[in-house]
Amino acid sequence: MILEPSAEASTTFTTGPGLNISLKKCSYCGRLLPLNPARLGTLAFHKHLAKVTKHQNECRACKKWRINDEFNPARTTDQLHESSVITRERKLFLREPEILQQIKLRTGAGLKSQVWERFGRKCFYCKKSLAIDEVHLDHTRPLAYLWPLDVHATCLCAAHNNQKQDKFPIDFYTDAQLHELSTVCGLPYDELRQKRLNPTELNRLRMSLQEFAREWDPRTFAATARKITELQPEIDLLKELETMNAALGADIRAQIAQRPAFEE
Repeated sequence: MILEPSAEASTTFTTGPGLNISLKKCSYCGRLLPLNPARLGTLAFHKHLAKVTKHQNECRACKKWRINDEFNPARTTDQLHESSVITRERKLFLREPEILQQIKLRTGAGLKSQVWERFGRKCFYCKKSLAIDEVHLDHTRPLAYLWPLDVHATCLCAAHNNQKQDKFPIDFYTDAQLHELSTVCGLPYDELRQKRLNPTELNRLRMSLQEFAREWDPRTFAATARKITELQPEIDLLKELETMNAALGADIRAQIAQRPAFEE
């Protein structure tokens, strides 16, 4: 039996003369599952012509039971919120749908409801009273620097959530607000003053760099690489990728160069 990666980021098992099975790794559950390059979307992955492999990043099972369930904007305020936060590839990389579902299963309530109550049903920044459908959950530590939405989220109004964007707490709040935020959200004051990448997720990204380079839109790769280099100049994801796989690195660099400039 021979196991070889193909140029399309899938894998081919050869079990005998003329018998090949193409496999693709689900970016969510990590399983190697079958696909048919000649008949797109017929096996374990839905078709997605914009992707390098011509299939979606996530397998059908994960798409249906772990992701689409969170994207479904349907019946409750929490479901509506959860669908709105899972909009970018980095959020899937950080497994936010799974985090939100685990919180709900463990506590019996959605994260949005819990944070709203914890912050006294007010925007933390301006103290404006908010109805639950006016609540915006801020990551507290920025998503752009690989921090997922979790139990330490901050309750903000739409205006101040938009103002904060990818800023670290120390760049947005006063020192008095940082002390108060620490008490409410549960993160230590000293940690709220830090500007750092999430080391666990950074390591996971670097360990599977080729996989994410193949699966992500090149703009996602480029934007993430910029944020990482901003805080840790010694880390250049594109150079690391080129060292691992020169052809793939060159392809990503070319795709980035062909696209309009993208700023977060």
